[in-house]
Amino acid sequence: MVVYFYPMMRKIISLLILCFLSVAVVSAQDNSPLARARKLQRLLAYHDAIPLYQKALEHDSLNKEALRGIAECYRMTAQTELAAVYYLKLVGDTASTSSDKFRTAQVLMSNGDYDAAKKYFDAYAITSTGDERAKNSLEAINRMEEFLRDSTLYTISDPGINSGQSEFSPAPFATNGYVFVSSRASG
Repeated sequence: MVVYFYPMMRKIISLLILCFLSVAVVSAQDNSPLARARKLQRLLAYHDAIPLYQKALEHDSLNKEALRGIAECYRMTAQTELAAVYYLKLVGDTASTSSDKFRTAQVLMSNGDYDAAKKYFDAYAITSTGDERAKNSLEAINRMEEFLRDSTLYTISDPGINSGQSEFSPAPFATNGYVFVSSRASG
């Protein structure tokens, strides 16, 4: 009876070894800089993903996924000047998406490059006719002088109550006090 199961056991052991090798190969493939950057970006670790996207771009400077990823990471970390550089490389190709054009227009508008932003909002509006965001952004650009006209009448100053830490949600408390949330050390 043992002799009958021996060929079957050999097949099972061979199959198990093949499965383990397959898992090892798949794990090794998923360890590329681009894959790690993608994972970090999904975890919202934009700052940590940027160097990995840069490394992926060193190997292939035209990699659309890496260009899109690094541009988005820079945008999400409020580094709009750098985001614009990568978005412009991305939309310079005919394979870019309408979403790429919209994000490009957004960062250009954030950087004050309104004429270039108009170009990409127009391109986005052509392909995304049901989306009003491009139309609203173009209207805002056209009214920018009107928005800024009264800005010289006001002066913004620091009241000296903020620390170098994160603080938000101030609310009146008691007679002359405020309560707020802060990441300051207690004490």
